[in-house]
Amino acid sequence: MSTEKKVLTIDRSNWYRGKGPIGSRLLTNGGKMCCLGFDAITCGLNPEEIRGKPVPKDLNSRWIGDPGLPQSHPYIQSRVLSSFGDNIVGRLVITNDNALLSESEREDKITTLFKQLGYDEVVFVN
Repeated sequence: MSTEKKVLTIDRSNWYRGKGPIGSRLLTNGGKMCCLGFDAITCGLNPEEIRGKPVPKDLNSRWIGDPGLPQSHPYIQSRVLSSFGDNIVGRLVITNDNALLSESEREDKITTLFKQLGYDEVVFVN
C-alpha cells in the first residue's frame, strides 16, 4: 500500500488569479496558470494539452484541429465526468478568478477544495 502523499504545489509567480474570468486559462500563452492548470500538470497532463483551455471541461471538447483527451482519461473522469469533481472544479474556477478575495482567503479556500479532490497537501511557493 502506497503511503506517498499527494501534494499540489502552486507557484505564485506563475499563478493567474484574482483578475476575473476574462483571460484566465489552465495555461496562458504567457506561461501563467490558474490553480487548475497546476492541478492538470500534477495529474500528468503536459503543457501543450492544457494551453489556451479555459477549464478542464474544454480538455474533452473537440476543438478545430485538437482531438481533446478521451473520456476514459483519468483526469477527465475525475474532473469533468464525475458530478462531484465537476462541482468542485466549478467552485475552484470561481475562487481562483474572484477579484474580491484576499490572497490568504483565496489560498485557504483553494486548499480546502483541492483536499476534497484528494490532495493531502496544497503548497503555495514564491
